[in-house]
Amino acid sequence: MSEAGYSIMLLEPLAKHTSFGVGGPADIYAECATLSELKAVLAQCKKDKVPFFIIGGGTNLLVKDGGYRGACIKLAGAFTEMEVIGEIFSCGAGVSLVKALSFAADSGLSGLEKLAGIPGTVGGAVFGNAGTRQGEIKDAVSSISLLTEASEEKELPVSAIEFGYRRSSLEGKGIITGAKFKLVPGVAEEIRAVAAGIIAERNKTQPKGRSAGSVFKNPESKSAGRLIEECGLKGLKVGSAEISMLHANYIINGGMNASDVLELIKKVKSVVLEKTGIALQEEIKIVGEDR
Repeated sequence: MSEAGYSIMLLEPLAKHTSFGVGGPADIYAECATLSELKAVLAQCKKDKVPFFIIGGGTNLLVKDGGYRGACIKLAGAFTEMEVIGEIFSCGAGVSLVKALSFAADSGLSGLEKLAGIPGTVGGAVFGNAGTRQGEIKDAVSSISLLTEASEEKELPVSAIEFGYRRSSLEGKGIITGAKFKLVPGVAEEIRAVAAGIIAERNKTQPKGRSAGSVFKNPESKSAGRLIEECGLKGLKVGSAEISMLHANYIINGGMNASDVLELIKKVKSVVLEKTGIALQEEIKIVGEDR
């Protein structure tokens, strides 16, 4: 398979590719640097009936201890390129959001700095409509590039995409390969100052350590973190996984087992449902199988 141009590894440990730092191996791990390489991998997966998923920065992902029976695909190379033409900022889906924000600011373009401090990649951010109190990525999206499972290349205008809280209508439509953002001219120093201020505020409430950020989505008009705190769950531990004392919607992982994190998630959902009647939903993506 390496002759096709893409990099491929067998039984690649996914723990090193995620912020939680746990999880078993993927049967296949492929890095694609071009669109043709990505098409080749998808064709091979289809031919061999191998399931797959796209991994971005691994910042919103929990892989189970048994690993993933399929292919994990990473977008690299051309998918990490960026370009500014006028007020349109184009970047590949594999670009880290941090680098995208920095590039836009250096180019004197404003509109993405409200996302400062959010980890992960542009593709993942668009797919999940990443955001902060200051706004969401949908506010700046102009269009997205998509590769369907049938290897059809599409460019969808933002009007063709439905965005909601931490979700989009792009699920099941294909693989996001890039995005274009309509930004506005600004002063680089001022844009960076706004971003720095947002990061400073986020750092006051965001715990250090291995985590995937907010574990649960906020229920309508409520804060998941506050609900968990009001249920007295701050500091709750299962093995080496612990609800942060700083922010109750963060689980800090100090060990090697995804099962500890999963069990803690289960306990939190159970207690919150019993005490408040609210069923929390995971914001993180969970893949793989138990050991």
